[in-house]
This record gives sequence, C-alpha cells and structure tokens, in this order.
Amino acid sequence: MNTIKYFFILLIVIPLCTSCGENRKDENSSETSEDNALIEDTVQESSDAENGNFRHSIKEEDENWQISNLIVVEQPKKEEKVYSPLQIKGKARGTWFFEGTAPVTLVDNGQKELATGTIEAKGEWMTEDFVPFQGSLEFDAQNFENGFLILHRANPSGKPEYDKNLTIPIDFSTNEGI
Repeated sequence: MNTIKYFFILLIVIPLCTSCGENRKDENSSETSEDNALIEDTVQESSDAENGNFRHSIKEEDENWQISNLIVVEQPKKEEKVYSPLQIKGKARGTWFFEGTAPVTLVDNGQKELATGTIEAKGEWMTEDFVPFQGSLEFDAQNFENGFLILHRANPSGKPEYDKNLTIPIDFSTNEGI
C-alpha cells in the first residue's frame, strides 16, 4: 500500500517540478524560455516614406550586425557623391581577406557592372582583429546617377555559406571641372 502511495505522489510531483523549470531563467542568461520564443517570433515594422510600410525580421538585423562586425567602410560613405578613381578605405577583420585581398565591384542601379577590383589589407591580415584596407576603382558612369559599391568577402572555396558582402549605395558625378 505504501508503494502505491509513493508512486502516486511521484506522478504528481515530477510533472510539477519539470513545469516549474520551463520558465526558469538560464544561469547565463537574463531571458526566460518564453522571452526567447518572443524574440524569435518578433517582427519589427518600419515606415518608409516612398514604399509605405515594410517588415524586416530580427534575423535580418542580426545578419547586418554580423557584417558590420566584419567590415567597416570609412570611404566612401553611404550615398556619397563619388568620382573616378573611387578611393576605398576602411577596416575589416583578417578573415575578410584571402592572401591579403578581397574583391570589390561597382555597379549601377540596374546591377550592370561598371568596375571590378580588390581592396588590399595594409597590415597583418592573418588575424581575427580589424586590419586597415584601401583600394581604388576607375570607372565611367557618365550615363548613371547612382549605383552600389559591393565589397565581397574573399571566398576561395566558392562555398555559398561563406559568401558575405557589404553593399553601399553611392551617387555618381562626372569628372568634369576637376
């Protein structure tokens, strides 16, 4: 009879104890499992005057953060007027480069390629720290108003999971008057 009594007590106590732990905070985190579910499911809305409302997920923000944690471009700035030759300067983690270089592409608004080249690390690139880089591109964009500078992570393996790039919108100006 005592065995049956203990068995029923265990049947009641064990499920109660496990359900109590579901909302318990992880020792290394300030978030509960419910918080994590909310974070994963959250979609933020932003307003864009030209396009109306659009939605982007936290996952996209995380990807943007990952890129900004790998490469920072000091020149040219976003939507800056640029002239040929375009000077490119900044810093990137050593893992952005292969053999001290990484590819760059200049395209117009329609993604037509105007120029390709490389940026070159100006320091010890075999590190996970930031390394300064620079490069330049000569281009002819007389028929285009704006486009994009795309800095590609060097990916000698060709595997898509290692592809990363940073795209910077820019305005073109002719070299007239210089």
